[in-house]
Amino acid sequence: MADALCRRYETLARQAGIDVELVAALPEDSGARGSDLAVILGNLWENAAAALRAEEKRRYIRLQIEDGDGRILIRMENSYGGEIGVEEGRFLSTKPGRNNAEGIGIASVRAVAARYGGMADFTYTGDTFTASVLLYTGERIHKSQ
Repeated sequence: MADALCRRYETLARQAGIDVELVAALPEDSGARGSDLAVILGNLWENAAAALRAEEKRRYIRLQIEDGDGRILIRMENSYGGEIGVEEGRFLSTKPGRNNAEGIGIASVRAVAARYGGMADFTYTGDTFTASVLLYTGERIHKSQ
């Protein structure tokens, strides 16, 4: 499921003129539910669409997924253009009607990571947004919804 989702978004990004680098090593029996990975990856890809607002020559998305030692590490970095709304450590949605509300995608990614005893961290510089997600899948058992 994760592969199909990533390949679809990768194709769409490339068609839009975004440079994409995808390095993923995730076995089918990773210990994470496919639906949970879909929530994380789908939301990260949707957020990475901000690369379309970057200067044309600087549009990129880099996704790295590593699995090992009972954990999954997902790191997505993308260029962006424009402003990022942040209030009290929360990233604010850029969608109409969601003024001053945390983005649902970021909140969803954080919630899934927490169920796996992990974490999700989001950082940015003047032109780069980075999402890092850690899931524990080995000895630690994720909490049911």
